[in-house]
Amino acid sequence: AFARSLDLDPTNPRALAGLVYWHLTRQIDIPAANGYLVRALDAAPNYGFTNYAAANFHFAVGNEREATAALNRAIAADPLNTTLQRMRFQHDSAFGNFDATSPFLEGISQCIPTGCKPVDWLHAWRALVTALHASDQDDIRRMREMFDSVHSALDVQLDLIDVNHEFLVKFADTLLGDDAHAEYWNETDFVADAFIGTYIFDASILAQRGRDEQALEILDTVTRSGRFFASRGITYLLWPGRLELPERIRKDRRYHELWTLSGMSELALARRANGQSAGLPILAGAE
Repeated sequence: AFARSLDLDPTNPRALAGLVYWHLTRQIDIPAANGYLVRALDAAPNYGFTNYAAANFHFAVGNEREATAALNRAIAADPLNTTLQRMRFQHDSAFGNFDATSPFLEGISQCIPTGCKPVDWLHAWRALVTALHASDQDDIRRMREMFDSVHSALDVQLDLIDVNHEFLVKFADTLLGDDAHAEYWNETDFVADAFIGTYIFDASILAQRGRDEQALEILDTVTRSGRFFASRGITYLLWPGRLELPERIRKDRRYHELWTLSGMSELALARRANGQSAGLPILAGAE
């Protein structure tokens, strides 16, 4: 669809921006994504969607300063866009800045008295994940309580939500000092597709709980299916914080193999060029 749009109008900014996102999430090709981004910004430098694409691109290649600037331009151009608001929330909270996210958090919890929807649970899920990644015990406890309250107020019951809810709550409890879940981490059969799907950051949680084989299975499934950046939670694996992949996974031969797949080595080079090495493969014996 994007290619057909460009056949009709080679300067169509929405189509160009869409191809930036495509080459980040469906077929990782950093040079191609950058080329479409340059064309999109030339065609419409003040358009919210092109700057949203720019923010996604710069986050992917590890340029936090440019990503933040692009996101600010996108929000200035389209301040009521809920997708941009969610991205702002994820950006601020992933780096431990929960004070900046108060309005978004208040909006999540408003559903609790009358009944919450799955999308409300997903927002609360994102809030807890970001707290687990970069925030202190008080923020983790606060986000965990809100997450539980939203789940209890859901007006539908879905197995996928319930399974992922239990998984994340038990990890939060573990970080808060609750050792009661040892049996869960030791004996549950975590299967990449059936259990966790595309929540790729769960691979890091499993590795931290000693389940390296399941962690590597998830990483393999998601990466080989072309869903690396399409997966929720990839932000956390590639930025410093608790959900960054442990070093022993990053030194594992199987993890190194994933970074030889199409587009992955270029992604690693781009991130290293921007001073970001978190989550990338580590050579055996390297410091």
